[in-house]
Amino acid sequence: MLTKELAEWIVGETMERLNRNINLFDGDGVVLASGDRERIGQVHEAAREAIRHNKTCLVEEKTRTRWKGTQVGINLPIVYDGVVVGAVGITGQPEDVKPFGELVKMTAELMLRQQQSELQRNWRQFVADRVTDELLEGGTAATPADINGRLRPLSFALHPPYQVATVRAARPDRGGEADARLLQSLSRRFAGMALVSQRQAGEWTILFARQTPDRVKRSLEGLSSLGADGSPGNEPFVVGVGGRVDELRLLPDSRRESQAILKLVPEEGSGIVYYEDRVWEAVIAEISPASKRKLIDSYLPHLPPKARETLDCLFRCGLNMAVAARELGIHRNTMIYRLEQVKSATGCNPQHFRDALTLQLVLWLIKQESSQPEEAPE
Repeated sequence: MLTKELAEWIVGETMERLNRNINLFDGDGVVLASGDRERIGQVHEAAREAIRHNKTCLVEEKTRTRWKGTQVGINLPIVYDGVVVGAVGITGQPEDVKPFGELVKMTAELMLRQQQSELQRNWRQFVADRVTDELLEGGTAATPADINGRLRPLSFALHPPYQVATVRAARPDRGGEADARLLQSLSRRFAGMALVSQRQAGEWTILFARQTPDRVKRSLEGLSSLGADGSPGNEPFVVGVGGRVDELRLLPDSRRESQAILKLVPEEGSGIVYYEDRVWEAVIAEISPASKRKLIDSYLPHLPPKARETLDCLFRCGLNMAVAARELGIHRNTMIYRLEQVKSATGCNPQHFRDALTLQLVLWLIKQESSQPEEAPE
């Protein structure tokens, strides 16, 4: 429990501040770390007594012969969760070093608690990562009961409906420490609601279970702009939210949807996008570049900016020509004229569903293409 690495860190830090020789002992009274490196590995009888009786042991000049190999000083037990796990000793006249004894003991116990807390947190994150990976990669033979048995130490259970969100940093070069801090912050933020894991640098996965759509949306509000440590800030993030599923075996689909929808967000952009709100655009994003290019080249020459603006407004207004004309601030006859021009140029009647769907597809492709960064010349 009291490791050599932790003992060396405590000795180094406290000696630098107190200018005293300090020894740290394991539960058997063996020196783990010391300002006098020749003592490392030796058994300290006075430290053993402090550990055995859980009380401070003073070594004075007149009593030092009682304990083999000891020097004048003070030895105090280190206690963790009510159990003595080691001891700390300070070399020097007891009346001089006694004021520092409790300070060093408290420092050691505090660092030990922090170390154990971090070990527990890392273990909990390891379990969450393994379960999330297994479920999102697909093909697991584990039953819901098996999965929840493994999650029991986390005080969390997976019950339908399930939903996956992908959080991605606009700047992928944030660094490992910043990523780790944000992972801890997200895990705290969604505790009891979801499993949170980091899939790769600058990207995190949130696996929701038994949450209503409204609660998922409320919980995600604010994630588009966070500080490096997960607190409110101005670092841009984009969140893609996949569809809800009722079976664990369908979780890979929700994950793919959450990642596909992120392709619709311009580079360096931020915000939260839901697959269910932009499903057609997400599907279109999966069309091969060659097919997209062919469709765009077929229609773009016949759809000048004003025609695209008119069609976009018409589709937003549910093909209601009167409402669209009002929104554009033009006369109804002007609207009719523009739509006739589109029909004549493209062969598609914007007021017929099939033709309108084709034109909407073209507009989405044009918009996606215009949002892509231009390739640098070679």
